[in-house]
Amino acid sequence: ALLPLLPVQPRYQRLVALYFGLLEDAGLVASSQSGFGESLPIRNLKRTAKPLPHDQVTSGSLHQSILSTHPRYAPEHRLLGITGPRLAECLIGTTDALSLLFQDETSRELLRDVYINSPLFATGTSLLCSFLSGLLSQTAGSKIRILEIGAGTGGTTHQLLALLLQMPHIDFEYTITDV
Repeated sequence: ALLPLLPVQPRYQRLVALYFGLLEDAGLVASSQSGFGESLPIRNLKRTAKPLPHDQVTSGSLHQSILSTHPRYAPEHRLLGITGPRLAECLIGTTDALSLLFQDETSRELLRDVYINSPLFATGTSLLCSFLSGLLSQTAGSKIRILEIGAGTGGTTHQLLALLLQMPHIDFEYTITDV
């Protein structure tokens, strides 16, 4: 059996169950129960004889390979390089993932890069800017008040302010909040 495991924080139990489900799907562990659900029947898990793929490869070399193979997603993968090595600590609650992500200016700059340049966030921000541009073009002469709750690194804020400043016919007030 795969014991002992450290106690996982309740908020991460579903995530850990998903991880074990992926291991089961890959044939690396087997369970005498079907599915993992939220109860994490770890006692019923056994490691199979199936060898790990690339068992001579380190996580660091795999990370470098992912960075070079998928450069468009490099910011997300560099974030993984910050949190991944400390995943277990985050899951059991001895380390806070947000404190890792905001630990220094380099990490905060990486988060900004993700929010501005990663395809997922850039697409969402682009759609938001397009929507806001169409909406604001219909409100010339009115004062617009925008409240952004949870501005974080300011990636979306930066894009929206750039849009608003390109629209001289719009009088606006932009307020942001964050912890």
